[in-house]
Amino acid sequence: MPKQNPKKIVLPHSKAKLDLYKSYLSEYLPILGHSKYIDGINVFDIFCGTGIYDDGNLGSPLIAAACVLEYEKYFRERNQKSKPVKLFINDFDTDKVESVNEIISKFEFENCKVNPYNLDASEMLDVVRDKINSFSDRERSLVFIDPYGYSKIDKEKLYQLLKRRRSEIILFLPVAHMKRFTDEALTDYEKKAYENLRKFILDFFDASSRVLQESNLNIFDYIEELRKAFSFDNEFYTASHYIERNKANYYALFFIGHHIYGLEKFIEAKWKNDSLGKGFNQSRNSATLFGESLIEYDKNVSVSRLEQIFRSAIEKSPMSNIELYEFTLSNQFKSAHMNQLIREWKKAKKIQILDMKGNPIEDIRGFGLTYDDYKSKTPSYLIKKR
Repeated sequence: MPKQNPKKIVLPHSKAKLDLYKSYLSEYLPILGHSKYIDGINVFDIFCGTGIYDDGNLGSPLIAAACVLEYEKYFRERNQKSKPVKLFINDFDTDKVESVNEIISKFEFENCKVNPYNLDASEMLDVVRDKINSFSDRERSLVFIDPYGYSKIDKEKLYQLLKRRRSEIILFLPVAHMKRFTDEALTDYEKKAYENLRKFILDFFDASSRVLQESNLNIFDYIEELRKAFSFDNEFYTASHYIERNKANYYALFFIGHHIYGLEKFIEAKWKNDSLGKGFNQSRNSATLFGESLIEYDKNVSVSRLEQIFRSAIEKSPMSNIELYEFTLSNQFKSAHMNQLIREWKKAKKIQILDMKGNPIEDIRGFGLTYDDYKSKTPSYLIKKR
């Protein structure tokens, strides 16, 4: 079978990436549109690439454009005016930008302006920085960065996009390739091919990082170290989603943002596109050495991990519903998962639920693990280990 050209068709791992991006945009655009604190929305696609692939699949710029159309339709059907959207597309390949712009020009937007660019990635990131920092405080921006590697990803440039706390980033990286050559990049200073990777590693990881301390990290630990590094010392919320191309090749999407509601929507998109919320695995239904499918193995790992981190947290001190909401999302689970676990542990008498005065609550319908409860900043109960 001839080798498929990923530049002309969408391979399964690329489709998984684009599906997650679409899910996130579809969920989050209407939320921003409803907010009384927001007057405008900006979507940046730094490496827009192909508009339509030979197999008929849409590339990221047309996915974004289609999501904007659906967003406008959503408000139109409710007899409401949608907030204006600006869509910025860029690629170093002039033909790709012109092709994408020509296709999008046929979209019948009500209130969306398309801004095409034909710049090197570093130049475009500077443009995005300047745009974001010039926008009103009542505008929000989403920056989709899908490079062909990591050489253009600079820590300071990313921070400049985030520092005003008015934007979010979705970043796609070839993590298996990065991990495979990390040790060589940190030891072989003569080989020029390692310069970009070494710069990236030393840029994002401090001396205490496991990436610098351990040479035998598995790919998932490596992704987790990247996720933590992208939080900029916990200044921003982060989440990750791995995508397997084959047994030796993994990619990952990373969410970086200032707002916990954006984090919640990304995590919901993760779990919507993968029932285990971990990532896309093409071989998950194949049997393992233990005689069970990877989907069952991953499910058990996910459940046990949630139980483990919850047990560890409440052994240290009781947690309010406000604290538990942030704790759940920060560990990349949905509130629904924690609600189910609390119900099970309450029934098994592993935990006790108390009001804020310390009195036991026996009859409780909901656990208050929602964004509305969180933003009220008023806890309604405490969970305590029995």
